[in-house]
Amino acid sequence: MRKEESITAKTTLDGLYVIRTSLGSEQLEANAAAAAYKSLSQVERAFRSIKTVDLHGRSVFHFVGALT
Repeated sequence: MRKEESITAKTTLDGLYVIRTSLGSEQLEANAAAAAYKSLSQVERAFRSIKTVDLHGRSVFHFVGALT
């Protein structure tokens, strides 16, 4: 038996996503929460870039010792 009311309610959310946060609306507005979530992909892309060959750097060696 199909639950038509439940199906109809869920189809209204098709193509949308819900962001849930532990902060109240007085601490973080809905628009700011959505913007923070969307910027997360940029941060993840930056970390992937650092982990791969995109970052062309060389090792830096430090020597800590007493100068005489």
